[in-house]
Amino acid sequence: MKLIERPKVNVPATKEEYAHLCDVSELAHTSAEAKRELAELTGWAVKTTADVWRVMGAVEVAVPAHWPRYDEARTMQRMRGRLIAPLREGDIITPLARLRRERNMTQAQLAEKAGMPQSVIARLERGGREIGNVRADTLARLAEALGVAAGDLLVK
Repeated sequence: MKLIERPKVNVPATKEEYAHLCDVSELAHTSAEAKRELAELTGWAVKTTADVWRVMGAVEVAVPAHWPRYDEARTMQRMRGRLIAPLREGDIITPLARLRRERNMTQAQLAEKAGMPQSVIARLERGGREIGNVRADTLARLAEALGVAAGDLLVK
């Protein structure tokens, strides 16, 4: 078996540089500009989402063990409602999710503003419940929280 040798990855020198690299990699899933920046920062070619995962895996192996891991830090931020998960190629997005993302709101922020649990927003966004079958007052609260007409939340 022949092993393929990978080039060394440029490792961030500080936690701040590492945090910036993690932020750039999060955006690189959907942004060509962020992919270019990630390539410049790490010294690796980054053209696809798979490349983003590979380069961040290499960075994680190289940074000090006491630094927070990229995936752990991102998961904790998402759980606290502080991070909007990136869209991946081929993702189908509901009007509710699209409008929420356009306003740079997390599910937790929208839920708080609309006065309902975050789990309701998550279920509606993933299609666990059709938004057309939601009670009128729930639809009205969501529309008001987003600053749109209730009809804008319905799939056309």
